[in-house]
Amino acid sequence: VDEDQLMMDIDLLQGVWQRVNAKTLLPLVGRRKLELNHRLANSRAELSILIQAAFALAVPHAQKVARRYLVRLRLEQIRKSVLDFARLSAAVEIQRSVRSKLALREAERLSKLKDNFMAIKIQSIARRRSAIAERKRRFESYMVKLRNRSAIKIQCLYHILQGKILAEERKQQLKEQENAKVLSVEKDAAIVIQKHCRRVLNKAIYANRRIELGLHQRLLMYLERYVVDGCMWSFVKAI
Repeated sequence: VDEDQLMMDIDLLQGVWQRVNAKTLLPLVGRRKLELNHRLANSRAELSILIQAAFALAVPHAQKVARRYLVRLRLEQIRKSVLDFARLSAAVEIQRSVRSKLALREAERLSKLKDNFMAIKIQSIARRRSAIAERKRRFESYMVKLRNRSAIKIQCLYHILQGKILAEERKQQLKEQENAKVLSVEKDAAIVIQKHCRRVLNKAIYANRRIELGLHQRLLMYLERYVVDGCMWSFVKAI
């Protein structure tokens, strides 16, 4: 057979045959093959989707049946596990209640201890402050008393010193007064002695002379005390 002149009969339409060259049909056959392959792939995808949908609808029923069977097989075990879980839950709840009550009591005890501790702390702080205030007050009172005692002691010493100074001054004044008194007494005694001596002498002199004076009445009255004293020169000096 000549490959260049490969001829075949094809059915162009139903019942119509035509002799053509086979090589000219290769592109058409290739396109047809690709189209058929594409249709086959789409058909397979659609079929797989249908199968998946059928399985998706059937799987829940199969799972229900299997689960029912498994549940029937494990019913006693499930009941036992439920009872065990209920007992465990009840025990846990009882333990929780007991522990909560114990924790509440412990919290109340700790709260009381804390309150007592805070009260004791506050009392200690208040007592400390009151003690500090009392110590300050007593210290101030002690310092005031000490200052007063010191002031009184200083005043006593000052008064003693002043008394000694005043006593010395008084003693000195008394001594000076005594001295002045002695001097004045001596002076007065000398004056009195002189006066009496002069009086005696004048009396003796005027008794011997018997002088008579004709004087004015007022001059005689003025002269009287000088005459009595016997001091004629004092009278003359006064005139």
